[in-house]
Amino acid sequence: MKRRFAEKIHAWQGELLKFTLLAIGGTAASYLTINIPHTDAFIEGRWIFGYMGFVLLSHWWMALLLACILSVTLIHQFSIATIFFGNMLYAFPIFVVLRSVHTRFLDRLRNPVWYGAAWFLLL
Repeated sequence: MKRRFAEKIHAWQGELLKFTLLAIGGTAASYLTINIPHTDAFIEGRWIFGYMGFVLLSHWWMALLLACILSVTLIHQFSIATIFFGNMLYAFPIFVVLRSVHTRFLDRLRNPVWYGAAWFLLL
């Protein structure tokens, strides 16, 4: 009984550490944007950490909380509610697709090369 409790505490510590590192990394990366040449569009670095968190965090609600945090980073000209819901309109479907595809297909690949290639094709 005592051993199982210690194992659960250890698992939660690892999960919280992953969540914290991904949230801090995503928030820091939100200040890195790459302009797509000849357009007004930008690629934001924060979602790299979000996408990793969508599959690395074992609890779905922690991955969704990470998406919520990354949706409101940076200073915006619009209200926080508009920014949040606008970002979540594309973050939530990606969250659902990545978690389901990773669970059904990618998690079964044991070769890191195949896993990396499949992950690259998925994104």
